[in-house]
Amino acid sequence: MARPKGKFAKLTKSKTDSRWYVRYPHPDRIGRIKTETFRTETEAIDRRDSLNALHESDRKKQLKAEQWTLATVLDVWVKEVANDLASSIKEVPRAEYIKGVLGSVRVADLTKDHYRALLDHIRNDKTRRTKSERGFEAYFVTLRTALNHSKDEIKSFPKFKGFIKGNYDPRDRVASEAEMDELYTACYFEKGGRNREHLATIITWLHETACRSGELKTIRVGDIDLERGIVKIRQSKRKTGSKTKYRDCGISPRLQEMIIESNLLDYPADTLVIAEPLGFEKAIDFKRAFATACRIAKIDDLHIHDLRTTGITNMLERELPLPLVASMVGHEAESVMTLKVYTKFRSKFIAQEMQKMAA
Repeated sequence: MARPKGKFAKLTKSKTDSRWYVRYPHPDRIGRIKTETFRTETEAIDRRDSLNALHESDRKKQLKAEQWTLATVLDVWVKEVANDLASSIKEVPRAEYIKGVLGSVRVADLTKDHYRALLDHIRNDKTRRTKSERGFEAYFVTLRTALNHSKDEIKSFPKFKGFIKGNYDPRDRVASEAEMDELYTACYFEKGGRNREHLATIITWLHETACRSGELKTIRVGDIDLERGIVKIRQSKRKTGSKTKYRDCGISPRLQEMIIESNLLDYPADTLVIAEPLGFEKAIDFKRAFATACRIAKIDDLHIHDLRTTGITNMLERELPLPLVASMVGHEAESVMTLKVYTKFRSKFIAQEMQKMAA
């Protein structure tokens, strides 16, 4: 084996006996030298050469990593992770947007000034629908996730303190039965030359399964099993790089009635339930239609995600066991998330339960 360039590891012979030594910088103790002893010169030479070759490889890899730009980091993450996420419909466009702003910046040169420039760019971009601070921070969460995915190559980058809060007061908005009725009525009200009949189907799916809006966009006809009363939902909240995970959610009588009346099971198994059956080529973004329906129904401060909170609360008010509800909505069985964040019992239910004490 030819001796590689560089003198990371050195070979010496004992002056008192036939032993050979290979000395090189200690990997754990800075400033110290580590010594390995060998009986023959051949073994010592092989060890020295392998250490030097490994050191040269690591040095080249480090030099290459120093040339990585944010565009490289984001491309790697999109290819290896983001494209397989249930939330790819949001994550991939965010990654492309960040590339357009900071793509040419080397990770080695990255500073918090670049983060501020990205934040200012997003805030001042009139083409972005994002208006809230939490929406702005979603871009930094995407960037941080991509950087963490390549941390073995890029070693380090500035922390996101001040750009990602991470702690939010959970919303406690639950739609009342009257508001849900008004919301359904608004779906059939024609405004601006169009109606929103398709939104009634979407609201039913979100409310009856308490799934996330991104998860609804991935449900296919083949995921529905009416005989078992189960629909399989692709889990959107999972660890980066983990395999696609499905959970079973029960089909309520109302959802079952809608599936049968719409002849949904007549479509091919790979058909998205909110695409072709509703007259669209692909799964649509329904947040704007939902906001319009809320304005028509004169319902204040109701977000699309609040239907998940409402659905979970509705399940528990119907006395479904907590572990079952947690399993159906994608929470761990022992998690307090279902109760602490998503359950807000309505005053009507509380009053009814208190009346039982008099019986």
